[in-house]
Amino acid sequence: MERTRDIRILVTCFAPLRGKKESASKEALSCLRKKERGVELYRAELPHAHGSALARAWEEAEGVHPDGVLLLAAAPGRAVVSVERVAVNLVRGSRPDCREKRIRRDAPDAYFATIPVQQVAAEIVEAGIPAEVSLSAGTGVENELLFGMLDRAKRAGTGMRVGMLQFPCLPEEAVTECGTIPSMGKTVSGAAAERAVRAMARAIRKGDTDD
Repeated sequence: MERTRDIRILVTCFAPLRGKKESASKEALSCLRKKERGVELYRAELPHAHGSALARAWEEAEGVHPDGVLLLAAAPGRAVVSVERVAVNLVRGSRPDCREKRIRRDAPDAYFATIPVQQVAAEIVEAGIPAEVSLSAGTGVENELLFGMLDRAKRAGTGMRVGMLQFPCLPEEAVTECGTIPSMGKTVSGAAAERAVRAMARAIRKGDTDD
């Protein structure tokens, strides 16, 4: 009997911001098991910077030719794992006075993630980890990355599935000048990422479309 080939999934994280030693997404990625049954896992660390994050992620995807890409990020202030459904064609610069602008003028107003977001969220919740489907990835670097990867995958006609998880901040980041915000430890976020990889691989193997 011919062996079914492994599903290739590229998982990316963001490097720590300047002046910090860790990032929630990098810590989650570090907890992913090196081998998942039926899955070839590839990893990449991206700079948390407009333009260069997308360029780096796409470069990795072109080298790996994955069936799916799972982008890991952080959304400080959120209390649960967010499985992003929508990426909008808007980006805001890092300075407070920056206005939102379109990422690509000739692209749609938004893209839907091409992973089965409800299945992914349900898989994470089944593990006892709080998660929900999110309808907004914001307008920062994270949204720009998700939108850009979905846009490039569509224009390239690769059939590559693309999605994003956003985590609460790390416990050591929870105490801020404005008070305490929700946090999640890296072991828990890593387990959520593992569950997402499994759900993605299962959907890709079955040929399921986004739900």
